[in-house]
Amino acid sequence: MAFVMSALLVLAAIAVWVGNRLQNYPGGWAYAFARAYTAERAELAAGRRRVREEERRRAQERSAAEQEIRATEAEYRRRITELQDRVAELAEPGAGTVPESLGERTVKARRALELARSDTIPQQTARADRDRLLEQQHEDRALREARAELTAAHNRWHHTTGHRPA
Repeated sequence: MAFVMSALLVLAAIAVWVGNRLQNYPGGWAYAFARAYTAERAELAAGRRRVREEERRRAQERSAAEQEIRATEAEYRRRITELQDRVAELAEPGAGTVPESLGERTVKARRALELARSDTIPQQTARADRDRLLEQQHEDRALREARAELTAAHNRWHHTTGHRPA
């Protein structure tokens, strides 16, 4: 019984090998097994290997570019949020801390120190922050254009290679 099972296992392995060979080298038995086509089969296998390596390399490049885009977008969003928070803080500076009370008058330490240490008035600071926000918007536009260019190059690659992602 063990012999029969072993023989069936060997026959199944041979059938899988033959089926794989016929699928990889279409055209019939002669193209898949004849010695006359050994060089062509080797050339075909080498070409397929080069294509797989190129696809792998391009996928790695695409992945690295997409990761760089995600990192740049995250940094951009972080900087925009930071600047928006700064603009909001300048628009509503709040009460600050109260270091001491002077009878009816209360010194607002944060605002007083900000004005005392600054050689610009708050409106100029707000304008500078607004200018930085406008510059960030310009960078955002450039980032969108770069992403569109990457997408177009990616689509051209798919069109020329005939490869379609799963």
